[in-house]
Amino acid sequence: METHIEYVCQNQLLILSAKRAIFWQAQRALLVADLHLGKAGHFRKAGIALPASITPIDLLRLEDLIKEFQPAICYFLGDLFHSDYNKEFLLLKDFIRKYTTVEFVLIKGNHDIVTDQQIKALGIAAIYESLDIPPFQFTHHPQIDDKLYNIAGHLHPGYTIRGVGRQSISTPVFYFGQHQAILPAFSVFSGKAFIQPKPEDILFGIVEDQLIEIDKSNFE
Repeated sequence: METHIEYVCQNQLLILSAKRAIFWQAQRALLVADLHLGKAGHFRKAGIALPASITPIDLLRLEDLIKEFQPAICYFLGDLFHSDYNKEFLLLKDFIRKYTTVEFVLIKGNHDIVTDQQIKALGIAAIYESLDIPPFQFTHHPQIDDKLYNIAGHLHPGYTIRGVGRQSISTPVFYFGQHQAILPAFSVFSGKAFIQPKPEDILFGIVEDQLIEIDKSNFE
């Protein structure tokens, strides 16, 4: 198993990281989906106790990725935030200030309900509903485009790998289909929506901080 896997998609080299992100080499672009900043604070406000360390842990992994790949731009593929503005958002502001050589861009998701003015005040350079950079189209919700290959988030894709006997393990996955790719949720505090891949699909699972291509014989 490896911490990185190189995958050619639409004649473009993508480097998949077990830290739940993709680096698009030709554009020096880091792709991250579903960070859900402020989720812990939102739950605590509702009276559900969650550790305050969730957001810092996620940002530390993002910092590791930036140091490793030295991207020129970082695309957040939606649900950067979880709900209303809370103090955890300021952690992102401090984070962005550290990396002045990186442009941070948001493709809005359904949870990104704070105003564009509030988002830009944190250091986000640009905000889009969708963004076309051929051969790819970046969105939050997966969708089919006639001309461009869609890369999205939202679903928090997962898959159960079955071994001999009754052994199995459930893992977040990178999904690559004929028309679109879906990234795993970046946040460590996220559920998984289990998918049923087609025989022609490609899945890469994250198991104990390592990446593996899932054997198609697992597909049902």
